Amino acid sequence: MDQLTARIHRSKLRSFIFCFIVIVITNIVLLSSLPTLLRPTQEMWLPKFLRKRTLKHGTYVQKFPNTRTNLNRTLQILLWTPLFGDPSWAFDLKTGMASCPVSDCVLSSDKSTIAHSHAVVFHAMDLLNYFIGYPMPEYRTTDQVWGLYNIEPPPNIAKDFRSYGGVFNWTLMYRADSDIQLPYFQIEKLPKKLTKVKDIAATKTAGVFWVASNCGDQARRQMVVRELQKHIQVDTYGKCGDYELNSMADTKHYKFYMALESSYCRDYITEKFTGPLHHEQIPIVAGGGDYSKVAPPHSFIDISDFNTIQELAEYLKYLDKNDTAYNRYFDWHREYHLVRMYQMENLFCDLCEALHDETRPHQTYKDIQGYIEDDTCQQWTLAGYASRMVQGYAIRLGLV
Repeated sequence: MDQLTARIHRSKLRSFIFCFIVIVITNIVLLSSLPTLLRPTQEMWLPKFLRKRTLKHGTYVQKFPNTRTNLNRTLQILLWTPLFGDPSWAFDLKTGMASCPVSDCVLSSDKSTIAHSHAVVFHAMDLLNYFIGYPMPEYRTTDQVWGLYNIEPPPNIAKDFRSYGGVFNWTLMYRADSDIQLPYFQIEKLPKKLTKVKDIAATKTAGVFWVASNCGDQARRQMVVRELQKHIQVDTYGKCGDYELNSMADTKHYKFYMALESSYCRDYITEKFTGPLHHEQIPIVAGGGDYSKVAPPHSFIDISDFNTIQELAEYLKYLDKNDTAYNRYFDWHREYHLVRMYQMENLFCDLCEALHDETRPHQTYKDIQGYIEDDTCQQWTLAGYASRMVQGYAIRLGLV
């Protein structure tokens, strides 16, 4: 009996030693690979690499020969989901349509009116509903238009839409190929060219700055900023920066703003770009959209136009010392101005006008997930989300 007990103890001791060795080796491997896990590769954050990803351009929509008729009447738009939890979508549902060019529509968030609604709108982020899903309507008429609204980039949408094939008729998004495009801004040519613009360089006393609160972004913008800081001073504000900021008005004295999008997605150009234009600053851009198609001419500096971040820094130093060259970035003020900054009113006005347009075909998105994935940026995955959050805060804390 004593021999049996001894054998059991020896067996347990061997198992303990084996487990201890495995734990030690595992920790050594993890610690030795920690810098690799924490540090994003250049392919993850350097804009020039990400911009060159190809699009699939698949066929995701099925069109039908039917003609939409009986549209010369008041049409009801039902907001089926809330917008980030707000059933009114931060909009005056009763009188908000009054100023629209085509205003013969009424808005409602009352689900009991589904049978009388001509369009039903769903917000992509609220369909997620904390990963448990949002209940879809049990009733649908054949002539209803169901629209999927979204202005968030794919890396922010933790929702798989593969089960929604054949559900949505229209997309209401920032992408240029959306059925109703909702850009964050538009420019318009002035009726008459101005002869003179002011000396903007004379009003500036500081160089480059950046503001950000999302440190775990898909674009790993902190890497771009940190690389640039090796060659030129960049003041950083917000949760991802060194200083607190009460208002963007407190930064008007800077010459350049790093207008880096949180995701380098197709056509995704946000208010990060228009903010510095309003404050008479030059935006230094990085994003998945084609700025040359939507921005005023010679109004921005695109990081992807430079071979290295150091080359960009040298160019910024040149502009900082050359007021004439700097002021040329504001010559567009002679011919253009910014119009129609994105507001909820734009969504409902455009939707109402589209609903009254008989030339729009009957159609359905047979593969809405494929449409969303046809992009230049990564889709949301749990592993990808965890990776970028760990890397983002590791960079923020100076661990890499």
